[in-house]
Amino acid sequence: FLALLTAPYEARSALGTRPLPATALHGLAEAAVDTFLLAYAA
Repeated sequence: FLALLTAPYEARSALGTRPLPATALHGLAEAAVDTFLLAYAA
């Protein structure tokens, strides 16, 4: 699950050298949760 959160963030923030707006972070987290639930929810 952690990779679903960190990989897109690192790519979009140029490996942490550029800050991302809160709306982008929220979208990344929401997408990670959606993907996790689709893959592992019963």
